[in-house]
Parts: sequence; C-alpha cells; structure tokens
Amino acid sequence: MLSKRISAAVTLVIIAVFGLASIIKGIVLGIGFPSGADPAQRAEAFLREAFPLGRTLSGMRVSLSYALGGREQDSVFIGGDRLIENIQPPVSRYVQSNTNAIIDFASRQSVPVYVMLIPTASAILQNETPRLADSDIYNQKQFIEERYKSLSGKLLCVDVYTTLLEHSSQYIYYNTETLLTMQGGYFVYDELSRRMGNTPYALSRFSIRYLTDTYYGSLYDRVEFRNIEPDVLSLYVYAGSSREFSVTHHGSRTREYNTLYPTHLYELGRPLDVYFGGISPVVDVRQKGSGSARGSLLVFGDEQMRSVLPFLAHEYQRVTLADLSQMTPQQLSNIEFSDYGAILFAYSVDTFMHSDAPSRMGLY
Repeated sequence: MLSKRISAAVTLVIIAVFGLASIIKGIVLGIGFPSGADPAQRAEAFLREAFPLGRTLSGMRVSLSYALGGREQDSVFIGGDRLIENIQPPVSRYVQSNTNAIIDFASRQSVPVYVMLIPTASAILQNETPRLADSDIYNQKQFIEERYKSLSGKLLCVDVYTTLLEHSSQYIYYNTETLLTMQGGYFVYDELSRRMGNTPYALSRFSIRYLTDTYYGSLYDRVEFRNIEPDVLSLYVYAGSSREFSVTHHGSRTREYNTLYPTHLYELGRPLDVYFGGISPVVDVRQKGSGSARGSLLVFGDEQMRSVLPFLAHEYQRVTLADLSQMTPQQLSNIEFSDYGAILFAYSVDTFMHSDAPSRMGLY
C-alpha cells in the first residue's frame, strides 16, 4: 500500500512538472490561453498546443488514477495485470429478433439444432474486476438462463457458463483481448462435445506450441494504462497420429490452407488469424483421411469460435463455420443444410445482446 502511495505521489509530481514546463513553454512561445466557458477545457487545450504529448500526459493521468483507486476507462476494467471489458445491458430488439430467427430456423430442420451462448470475461472473472464495480456488471448468467428457458423444447441448449466458472483460476481469457484463449476454448469444446452426445478428446492428447508471449490485443489499444501483462498465443496440436486438414475460406475471394494453424499470418501482422486463417463469411474445414472422425457439423458463430473450432476440427470429418454478420443472402442460400448431421449456433453473449447477426438467419 505504501509503495502505491509513493508511486502515485511521484506520478503527480511528474505531471505537475510537465504541466509547469508546458505553461512556461507556452508563455515563451507566445501561445495564448484559449477562450471558453469551461476553465478545465481551456487549460487542456492550452496544454495540448504548448506541450503536444497529450497521450503521454493522458497515460500519466490514467496511471495516477489507477494508483488512487480508479479502475475503469472506456468501459474497460483494469483488474490487476489484465483488462476486462464491461459488457453493457442488452438491446432488447436484438435479443428478441435473434431468438425468433433461431427458433424459426430450427423448426424447419430435420437434424438436431443446438445453441451455445458463451459468457465474456466480466461474467466469469468477477473476482478480478474492481470491487466497487460489482453492482454495475451485467448479470450474464441470468441472461443465459432466461434465453435458454425461452428456447427450451425448440432446440438443444448447451451451458458452458458452469465449466468456465469452474476453471476461472486458469488462463481461459486473454489479458488484453475480449476472446477465450485456446485453453478456454478447450473447456468449451469439452462441454459442447459431451452435450452433443460425443466423447471429447482429452486435453492430454494435445501438445502445446507457444507462438509468442508478447501479444497485445484490442483492449490494450482502448486504454492508456500500460502495466498489463501481454498475452500468450498458443497452438494445440494433436499429439497422436499425424492429421492433415484443408481449410477453405469463401468470401470476396477464396483462400486455402493445408493446416489448422497458418503461422505465417503472424509474421504478416495478423496474429489471431493463425487460428485456421481467421474469420470469413464461410470457413470450411475438412479432415483428410481420418476414419475415426464423425460426420459433419455446421456452425453459425462469431469470433469466439477462433479457440473452439480447432478442437471440433479433430472430432468431425467436416466443420463449416458461417459468420452471418459477413454473409450475403446468396452465400447463405448456397449452404446445403442437408449435408450436415448437426447445426450449432455459437455466439458470445455480447454478440447476442448487441448485434442482429444471428437474426440474419431469416434471410434464408
């Protein structure tokens, strides 16, 4: 506690010194003090012109605020050595239209249709969010339960909230990104596979290859607090007999890879696309020559599937991931639903609450 107070005091002194230097510089250069009603805004405008290191000063301000107890910036909680997005309450019209579209679609299918809502880090890692913010964190568990209740009897619901909560002490969400890590993706896959009546591959069947331990994601770019641990990007590779895959992306152009992990994309500045090449309107993954694999699975999903799909790809002969937020009606109509033995809607709670992507199923 004493060290934090000292750190805060030092930061305050530094900001004061920079501020005084800026004022002196402004006077020397003849920069006038801006006019306006709000003195604070006038002072800020003066400092920006006299001392154009606004981001540096702003970062100091955030660090000082953190040292004094401030724990949120731009709807992102600063929790120790990680960042957690504060998910806002749902938009009711999106929730209802998404629910209705999935129910309508499922009622017209002859194969099992599943739905899986994946909670975000703010729901599972509440012990790492600021204590004073607990009452402001939206109750995703209750939301999932209510959605599943409305879908009960119409399609099959897969609850992964409990398993993620049970493993919350492990590295299941990135520190600087809104997504599940590969480890978190495995626990989701494990529960999903069981709920679908399958026997999931044990975690011990995969060896772990570490791609980098210095990854900074989208949440890091949203805040000006820099004392955050970078993330590790890891690849889970089947440790048994060698397996080969073909991954085909269908969109504005066709892309093909002969691996689940095209790691060269990391060198091209697309770190998360090392997982099966990223998200396209349609991604078709096929396992070559594996007699032990099951049939085929069609998944309508979002970014959270980056960490889940590589595991499903080992279980099924064919897995197709369709992103309704990118698909055109023509691309949707090109999918032959009869080619698949099961269909899954797999979305982050955030997507289901704040996007109409699942409802676009009604374009079919």
